[in-house]
This record gives sequence, C-alpha cells and structure tokens, in this order.
Amino acid sequence: DLKDKYIAVNIAAFELYFIDDNKEILKSRVIVGKDHTKTTIFKGTMKYIVINPTWNVPRSLYDGYINKLKHNPGYFSKKNMEVITTSGKPVAIAGKDWNNYTLHNFPYMFRQKSGPSNALGYIKCMFPNKYSIYIHDTPSRSLFDKDKRTFSHGCIRTKKIRNVAELLLQPNHDGWNQEKISKIIKGGKTTTVSLKEHIPVLIIYWTSGVDLDNNFYFKPDIYQRDGELIKALNKNFEK
Repeated sequence: DLKDKYIAVNIAAFELYFIDDNKEILKSRVIVGKDHTKTTIFKGTMKYIVINPTWNVPRSLYDGYINKLKHNPGYFSKKNMEVITTSGKPVAIAGKDWNNYTLHNFPYMFRQKSGPSNALGYIKCMFPNKYSIYIHDTPSRSLFDKDKRTFSHGCIRTKKIRNVAELLLQPNHDGWNQEKISKIIKGGKTTTVSLKEHIPVLIIYWTSGVDLDNNFYFKPDIYQRDGELIKALNKNFEK
C-alpha cells in the first residue's frame, strides 16, 4: 500500500532511496546498526524534521555515561552534554558525589546540546515508531567512505541528509531550499518543522533483487539472515 512518493532504506546495501513516481530522485549512502544493535525492518510515516536537534541519550547507553560521571566528569563539557531531570532541568555535575549511582538507581537523563559535535549532526528526520529509529546526520562523516557501514545503535545516519530534508520540506511551500536550511543551521536554534505531506518510509533488508532499471543486484548479508531464509525455502512444501 505505497504512495507514489516514499523513502526506502536497504540495510544490506547501506543505501537510502527517495522515490517519486517510480523514479529514483535521490540515492544516499547510509550507516546502519551494528551487529548487536541491528536496524529493525518496518514501515513508518515521515512526519516532521528537527534542525539543530538535541540528543537524548538512550537508556541502553547510560552505563558508560554514569561511569564517566564518576571518573571523567570533564567529558561532559567537552562533548557539550548535560545531566537533566526527567522534566528537563539541568543538574550540576561538579560538586556532586556520583559514586553510589548505578543504572538501576540513576534518576536523571543525559542530553547532548545541539551543535557540530552532536551525535545526530544538524538534522534529524522523524517517522515516529516504537523502535526509536530515525534518519539523521552525523559529525563522523568519514565513516561514509567505508564499504561496510555498520556503526550506529540502530538509527540511520545519512550522508545526503540536507538533500533528503529539502525534498521533504519542499511541499511545505515556505521557500525551503538548501540556503534556508543552512541559514537555520548557522543560527543554532533548535527548529522543528511539521511536514504538510507525510510520506511512507520502508526499512528493508534485501540482499538480492531487481532495481528500478530492471538490473539484478546482490548485496552482502551483513546480519547473516540468508542462511535461515534459504533453509526455509528448501523445506518440503506442506499442504
């Protein structure tokens, strides 16, 4: 049940495709989840974009940050990060004894402020889902030059994120282009823009198939799933 316009991300290919009227209008390299934090296969709907986003650290990563509070508190100012209450109020890091805190009794949250070192980069494109996966920028842009790009915690880091954002924002008819996006980024203010046109997002894992030009393609089985699929296909047919 796809519309004429949609975004598809093929995890196995490390690529994002922006499709409109059965034509590929944009292709971008992406970084996907590591083997122990695999990117999930599902369908979502793109609804809004955040420019200059802050990053709320997932609780699955808290252990490492709690350890830094105990042994390297200077890390947080260096990385433009803060400890906040559940209501968003900053908590002073200096002068507080963090030694008795563990993942189980830690009552606060970690947040990284917007800026060039932010883990999400300058833009995140949101298609709300229960997996907390979204498409976003990254400050570690050299990783896009790698052949195997499994470096994320599950989200989809996208090389041409500004082009993706521009295509998503154009139907808003507010003069959205690269220049306007760059101006907001330079301003530094966190800006959320709701999309007037919601489009489907498909996260797929296809190691082989046929592209829009009717060419066969074969991609690496990065999550080692083909073996189980072949085993299932080779089973005797049961009525």
